[in-house]
Amino acid sequence: MSRHLLSLLSLAQLFRNLGVFPFFRQLHRIVLSSVRKAALLLGPALLSVANQASASSVSAWGDNTYSQTNVPSSLTNAITLCCGDAHCLVLKTDGKLTGWGYNGFSQATPPASLSNVVAVAGGGDHSVALRSNGTVFAWANNYYGQGTVPLAATNAVAIGSGFYHNLILRSNGTVFAWGNTLYGQTNVPAAATNVYAIAAGYWHSLALRRDGRVFAWGRNNSGQTNVPPTLTNTIAIAGGGYHCLALRADHTVAAWGDNTGGQTNVPASATGIVAIAAGEYHSLALRADGRVVAWGTNDVGQTTVPPTLTNVVAIAAGGGSSVIGHDHLTHRDHGSGPDLLRRICQLPPAHQLDLAPARRRRWHGQDLHRSQRPIHAALLPRVPKTVRA
Repeated sequence: MSRHLLSLLSLAQLFRNLGVFPFFRQLHRIVLSSVRKAALLLGPALLSVANQASASSVSAWGDNTYSQTNVPSSLTNAITLCCGDAHCLVLKTDGKLTGWGYNGFSQATPPASLSNVVAVAGGGDHSVALRSNGTVFAWANNYYGQGTVPLAATNAVAIGSGFYHNLILRSNGTVFAWGNTLYGQTNVPAAATNVYAIAAGYWHSLALRRDGRVFAWGRNNSGQTNVPPTLTNTIAIAGGGYHCLALRADHTVAAWGDNTGGQTNVPASATGIVAIAAGEYHSLALRADGRVVAWGTNDVGQTTVPPTLTNVVAIAAGGGSSVIGHDHLTHRDHGSGPDLLRRICQLPPAHQLDLAPARRRRWHGQDLHRSQRPIHAALLPRVPKTVRA
């Protein structure tokens, strides 16, 4: 069924490309709306593809240590944007992937044989893809087994990646996890049933049930797994470094956990929100009018949204970078509600981090701030180390 929806989405894209004619713009809206409605009925597996408005181009800003904001100039027809800590992946309408950024473990180089992809996740130095037949494929760094997909990871309809762990949502509404489990981030609680969406932070995991209730487990050093008891009517979730975001049905955002850089201080301008994304120490929200709201740490410009940025249809957050997809046609009403809430790959950035209060990172055994990293370091592999406490 997902293949048929992919075909319909490609048809919608054709109509969008012919959008200079009003008749084709109308056809595009009709087909895309039909695909989204079908996906809502058939489950979150198809939302990851069908509920993406194809982007004419992709832009990025913020940390560029590993060229993660150097978007390939030839990239078009993106339907899902996803960031690891220092690499980015894009799923295109043809089911193929394009990646860029740090590639020391080939995490930004999708295997040539990988096809029929409907969702993608970026972890620390690894990447994960979901195929249309419900199977999962992982590649790159496998230090904690995160790159080896267990036999039990079947019938997947959604995926998520943390620092060194992965999550899948099965078609029966249950969650399965594997990889590093130092903080219990792969120990799925029994209450996580009838799940609609999943997300992962560095060392914690999130699940959203169909009743709007959010569950979190794993590391809780900053209160990131202490879901606010007043949080209800949630329709989307995102996991950042040590904080979490939730999108409510009234299109407002809730945030909790680490607030070192103000990443949980949701600004008053974050209204009419249709998508959310969480980075290491910053947060992003996409408004229904196609504009982006960003808040949190801005040490490398990750929350400095370009003032001319409009017509945004997709957002994602990396460790210190922000990535968006544009629609250069005249902005149109894409609707509202759950059908718009999959415009992000709700997957956290991750790699060898030393998350000290001074926001320093551990680089080959030495504490170095981003600005102190040697230029040539981008050419060196990042050797996995024992997980920090």
